[in-house]
Amino acid sequence: MRLVDADEIIKKQRDLARRTCDEVYANDWHNPVILGMASMYGIVADAPTIDPVKHEHWIINKAERYLPTTDENGNVDIEVGLVDQYECSVCHKEYGLLAREWSYCPNCGAKMDGDNNG
Repeated sequence: MRLVDADEIIKKQRDLARRTCDEVYANDWHNPVILGMASMYGIVADAPTIDPVKHEHWIINKAERYLPTTDENGNVDIEVGLVDQYECSVCHKEYGLLAREWSYCPNCGAKMDGDNNG
């Protein structure tokens, strides 16, 4: 697969159709050749786009969260503690601890293979 500039293809195709119609087919825009060339414009214009992969990273922030604790008698209590919060370096959406296992940001699709925190 190749990434191409679809806008440039459309421009060149449009110029070729215009020249061909003017020079060869005496401005007969209903000629099948010209109609075929014009249909290519729609095919290229409607083709799906593929954005280049963004190689990014998780920004690790500390966030205060309520954390369950257990004392020596087995009593459960809640205290405030700091936990890692993972922020996408592209869209800045934040996720919890599970994000460190993810290869991509689920929000924007950036590939997380860069260095964390710079």
